[in-house]
Amino acid sequence: AAAAAAAAAVAALAPVAGALRFTGDAFADFTDTSFDDATMRPHNFGVVRQVDAVVGEETACSNDACPDVGVPDLCVNGVCPISGWDVRAVYFQYNDVSDELHIGIDCFGICGDADGDG
Repeated sequence: AAAAAAAAAVAALAPVAGALRFTGDAFADFTDTSFDDATMRPHNFGVVRQVDAVVGEETACSNDACPDVGVPDLCVNGVCPISGWDVRAVYFQYNDVSDELHIGIDCFGICGDADGDG
């Protein structure tokens, strides 16, 4: 009975084989161009990237958005740590096969690390 239950559990997971592989790194997750065996589409099929920047300045800093949220109380000699509240981009992907909406937030530092100290 236990073997049958284990086999049923594995069979139930089979459709998940083509699911996105979330690593916690939104940039890596939503720019993955490798093909999904289940859908025969790239993993980043249909991804929309919204850059957090002033229109016209989306690539002003090394072909990327510029950090714009500092931590003024911690500045030393004009150098300020990057706040984890500083968003670089937000990614959206709607998977029409599984009817799922995936959202990823890419921060300049560690997302949520308010004082930029890791």
